[in-house]
Amino acid sequence: MSVLIGFENTVAGRLQPVSATLESYDPFTGKPWALIPVTE
Repeated sequence: MSVLIGFENTVAGRLQPVSATLESYDPFTGKPWALIPVTE
């Protein structure tokens, strides 16, 4: 498995840590490529 790119939320111009993420899949390869923040 390759390393996934991680994203953070930006609030008021500052990066904020996230409590949960989901995998985003590349539609061409069908493989995960990034971790996207989930707002709970």
